[in-house]
Amino acid sequence: MSAVAVPDGHMTLSRELRKLLEGMVTKTPAVALRRKGAVFVDPVLVAEVEYRAWTDDWKLRHASFKGIRPREDEATVFELP
Repeated sequence: MSAVAVPDGHMTLSRELRKLLEGMVTKTPAVALRRKGAVFVDPVLVAEVEYRAWTDDWKLRHASFKGIRPREDEATVFELP
């Protein structure tokens, strides 16, 4: 599986991600989470995001999405409060 680059149009990225994620659906979430109507996928992809800092309420400051890549290393799945 190759990395999904960020194309010029957001709709193209959205369609590519949906197609990719539809093949990874699972009934068990990777982290403890209760959401009505949520669809869970296996954590085999990593979203690469650059950011300046975490805020006090656990949000990313000045976040910038860089792309999606396969989880080839020991990337961590974060559970935020």
